[in-house]
Amino acid sequence: MSVVLDSLSIDLLRLISLGGWAVPDDLARTLAISSSEVMGRIHALRHSGVIGPFRAAPFLPVLYGGTWERYAVPLYRRDPKLEEHLLRNLTGLEESLHNAVFFTKRFACTSFFCFIRTREELQLLLREAGLTEEPLLMRSYNFP
Repeated sequence: MSVVLDSLSIDLLRLISLGGWAVPDDLARTLAISSSEVMGRIHALRHSGVIGPFRAAPFLPVLYGGTWERYAVPLYRRDPKLEEHLLRNLTGLEESLHNAVFFTKRFACTSFFCFIRTREELQLLLREAGLTEEPLLMRSYNFP
């Protein structure tokens, strides 16, 4: 199945890619279209291969409430011991990705995406892991 990537579908992709908390009704309100049209467009995007399947994943900021930040922690060298250390110690780990790159000094070979409550907690973890590179703040959340 092919899909037309018109400006509305591109806006929908941008909203979906923000991650976090989005339901079809919220997406429909933001895009000023019906929920059924949002679902139809998502269905077409999935079946054309533009996006992959959705999966249920716990979203820590909503489950626990309070202020959270989502960080990307890049590693520019392959270090299985360090990767294992981060996997064990990132309590808010969302996912880890192994990237296929040729220029490892320019692009990360492994990236970890995690939720952290405080900047100090993140700095402590990075210092303990021996990382000097500043992680990338992706987004902040504040739920009651």
